[in-house]
Amino acid sequence: MILRGSLFIFIVLPLLAGCVTYKRIGGYEIYGLVIDSISLKPVAGVDVSARYEAVSMYGNHSEILVSGVTGDDGRFKMSVPKTTKWGGTGGLSGYVSEWPSLHYTKEGYCKMSVSFKDPTIKKYQDIELKLRSKDGTNCL
Repeated sequence: MILRGSLFIFIVLPLLAGCVTYKRIGGYEIYGLVIDSISLKPVAGVDVSARYEAVSMYGNHSEILVSGVTGDDGRFKMSVPKTTKWGGTGGLSGYVSEWPSLHYTKEGYCKMSVSFKDPTIKKYQDIELKLRSKDGTNCL
C-alpha cells in the first residue's frame, strides 16, 4: 500500500503537473483613449492590440486576440471574443494571464505596452494610454 501511494506521489502527480491545461478567456470590451505623453492631446492612427500571453513548460506563447486603430479623437474600442486558450495555472502546467496585455504603437512613437497587472488599470473601460514620442527619448 505504501509503495502504491509513493508511486502516485512521485510519478503520477509530476506527470499530471506537466500536462497542458486550458482556460476560458474573453467576452468583454476594451475601450479608451490614447494621448501624447507630453502634449496630453489625443493621437489618431495608433495601432492597439490586446494580446493573450501564457508561459508553460514549452516556453512563452503570445497571440493577438483583437486589434484596432484609434480614430481622429484618439479613441479605440475592441470586443474580445470568448475563446479557450492553452496554458492554465498551477504546477508546471504554466500560467495564463487573467487579463490580456495591451500593445500600442504608431510611426514616430515608442512601442508601448501595459498589463492589467498594472495597479493603475482597474478595468477594461475608459483606459487612458500615454504614447511617448521617439524625439530624443529613450524608448526602453
